[in-house]
Amino acid sequence: MQKFTPDQLQRIYQIARNAILRYRLDQYEDEALKTILGTLRKSMREQEKVLDRWMSTQTQVERGEALLAEFDALTAGIRSRLTDDILDVSSHAGAWATAEHVSILSFGGLTSGFNNVSLTAEQFRQFFADTPLGGATLAEWVDKAFDSTAKAQLREALNVGVLQGEGIRPLVKRVLGESLGLTEREAITLTRTYVQSANVAAIQAVQNANADIIKEWEWCSVLENGNAATGAGVCPRCAALDGQRFKLNEGPPIPLHPRCRCYPVTITKTWRELGIDADDLERVARPYAEREDLPIDAGGRRDILEHGFHDGDYASWWKTRSKDFQDRVIGPRRAELVRAGTVSFHDLVDGQGRLLTLKELLR
Repeated sequence: MQKFTPDQLQRIYQIARNAILRYRLDQYEDEALKTILGTLRKSMREQEKVLDRWMSTQTQVERGEALLAEFDALTAGIRSRLTDDILDVSSHAGAWATAEHVSILSFGGLTSGFNNVSLTAEQFRQFFADTPLGGATLAEWVDKAFDSTAKAQLREALNVGVLQGEGIRPLVKRVLGESLGLTEREAITLTRTYVQSANVAAIQAVQNANADIIKEWEWCSVLENGNAATGAGVCPRCAALDGQRFKLNEGPPIPLHPRCRCYPVTITKTWRELGIDADDLERVARPYAEREDLPIDAGGRRDILEHGFHDGDYASWWKTRSKDFQDRVIGPRRAELVRAGTVSFHDLVDGQGRLLTLKELLR
């Protein structure tokens, strides 16, 4: 069987270990989300009852004017609990991931002169509580989730429902039921994004502590199908970035977007330079899977339609897939340009991970 070069072996080792870690994080997220969403549903039902009792004591005019303010007051506790739950989940994920990435980057402790890194869950918690991600702190994101779902729907319902003669009590009950699903999806997005942010922060902390042994880092996406039209699965930006390399502390941000599952694979000095006497290993490759064209959401199982192994990046795997698959991942017009050789798969994004427009690609 064909052998890997030492550099290829190091890369495969890094990808395999990171893939296992990411799979365990997926399982951890799924279990954590069961608890978080269960608490959210219970709390929303309790507040619905409180709102119902409150409205029974108000006049029709007072109900409409004061309902939004009362909703804010009643959901303050829910928002605080949700923020704390996501902080707990992501901080413990970060502490665990730090120890795992120390093992990965030190090749199981075999690297000579490796600088160990130890970050506690409390350190991660403080960081995520105080540091804005994507322009807002976690508490602010949670508040925005309620404002953009339940509160926005209540405001619209008050404006429309009252005019249509619908009683406010049944109206509020209906709207809260509808908005709960939207609020749950926001909670799922925040949880998955913050856990992945903790994972990447752990990687970067270990990298920066050992910058002297690092050459660069490589973007690694999940080899799964995506749908550019619906946003399900791997997005075209992450797919195009897969396999691209950047200098330490340069390149696009990871996570690149909410629910992003990509991670940086560290490219180090050779094993010999690191003091590791490694024997040759048989050739192996990355796993891939085609799944149902559905969003991940709260750990819902997407059936695997096909799986196997691929020796290469997303661009080379994409070429082995059907035309329909290719069109769904990056859109039919971009797929035509790549198939015709007008642009390469990696050309679909710029150096910061921005998806180029069709006009930019043609130019």
